[in-house]
Amino acid sequence: MSDAGVEFSHFVISLAQGVMVGLGEVPDPETRQTHLNLPMANHSLAVLQMLKTKTAGNLSADEQKLIDALLKDLTEKLEQVSS
Repeated sequence: MSDAGVEFSHFVISLAQGVMVGLGEVPDPETRQTHLNLPMANHSLAVLQMLKTKTAGNLSADEQKLIDALLKDLTEKLEQVSS
């Protein structure tokens, strides 16, 4: 199976968007409504963290910077909403 046309950065950003939807920061693409869904935000963030762990040592410098920055930013946002 080829990964032609699949960009790691696009995939990571789509997962980050799931966190943002769960935090009510962006509208749900299906309903176009915003609402807080902490289980969804937590799950999407956990998937991003797992992806970082599973791809350790296999990312380009730019890909590593992207996933690190997204995880840092999204973790902070989730902590703010959760507290």
